[in-house]
Amino acid sequence: MWYQGSIMNSSPHKSKGITNMVEKTPPVVHEFVERDVGLHAYIVIDSIQNGQSCGGLRISDDVTLEEIKSLASSMTRKYCFLQRTMGGAKAGIILPNSSSKEHRAQVLEAFGRNAAELLKNKTYIPWTDLGSNSENIAIIMKSAGCDCHRISDSSYFTALTVVSAIKAACEIRNIDLSGCSVIIEGFGNVGMHTASELVKWGATIVGISTIAGALFDTNGLDIKKLIGLQKTFNDDIIHHYGKGVLERKEQLLELNADILVPCARTWSINTTNMKNIKAKIIAPGANVPMTKEAEAYLHQHGVLCLPDFLCNLGGVFGTSLYDNRNSLPTVHRFIMNEFGAMTKEILRWSAQKNLLLSDVAEAIAEENCTRIHHQMHSWFWRKKYLLPFLSGNVVVQKFLPRFDAWVSLRAQRRIFVENMRLMQTGFLDYLLLSGRN
Repeated sequence: MWYQGSIMNSSPHKSKGITNMVEKTPPVVHEFVERDVGLHAYIVIDSIQNGQSCGGLRISDDVTLEEIKSLASSMTRKYCFLQRTMGGAKAGIILPNSSSKEHRAQVLEAFGRNAAELLKNKTYIPWTDLGSNSENIAIIMKSAGCDCHRISDSSYFTALTVVSAIKAACEIRNIDLSGCSVIIEGFGNVGMHTASELVKWGATIVGISTIAGALFDTNGLDIKKLIGLQKTFNDDIIHHYGKGVLERKEQLLELNADILVPCARTWSINTTNMKNIKAKIIAPGANVPMTKEAEAYLHQHGVLCLPDFLCNLGGVFGTSLYDNRNSLPTVHRFIMNEFGAMTKEILRWSAQKNLLLSDVAEAIAEENCTRIHHQMHSWFWRKKYLLPFLSGNVVVQKFLPRFDAWVSLRAQRRIFVENMRLMQTGFLDYLLLSGRN
């Protein structure tokens, strides 16, 4: 027995931002159930551009539709902020973490069969997310009868923008990052890369968590040791590190640290624990890690809450720069310097106007979604028509990789500059008219 359903919300999209986006409608929900296999999954299309949308596939035993809707909305804001011609989406499969490899493969194949039409038309383009990897995506695409697009590991670039945003926040608050203590909720790929990078800048990681539990040590954790243990024990590193195991991992978010980096589940910071948060800066590696109520409360009490879709933008633009043949050191410098400068300007301007950082970032995304994207893609079209005539030119072929790298870097730099300009003339009036102040 199986059924496939599509549910269109009857109420208008309630997100504050992204109201003018091309083809923006209430989110479309596709639900897939195949009981014989144990499939129960959702794909939420929050917005469409050029007939396409993209977002990660989340696999967990407690994935909810509301969670997937919220994450899809965050993807829309992310793509608009970057002026990308791509709609936002997200998918979720409800699957016990204890499932065998064989059962997991069966469920993924069933998901691919049920979602085949969306996948073939690229109405939904899947990517990795919590609980999924490139092998899982390959199984799904093969089952759907699609060619599997190459999945780059975006976690490193996500971590870099998290760290760059933290550096900008510390500069705004006159805090020395090299003397900061940091808690990282969710020691997965993004969490590990974030920890490693922060240690290079002199920060001390005092707490981490996985599905299996949490560790906390005021003297600092040995990140190299933890990463080594992770290769053998995965999430169970908590019980092999040797000390600092917390009785309840939920305690971790409420312990003393200067900086809190949520890299785990949706809404882990909420009304039940917001009053106990002691961090001065919250920089999410995960999407939607706190509720709106918690964010407003923490902002009122002086905590600098960086927007999730701003902090983890590197997963999109950093990966794109690298895939366009920019070297890792080049992308690293770009994120630390130019992304950091834009983030610092957003922080400075928001503090000056006493506005929520997320409201400012969402307003930039909303403004960007009304812009024509031809500037970003003009070089692409020139290449498309010029290359057939130049394909036999040895010189062109030799320098094409450098050309691709230069064009992608230049386009991303222009977008960051435009985002900063939005805060200089007339943008405050826009915010007031939008009811954001």
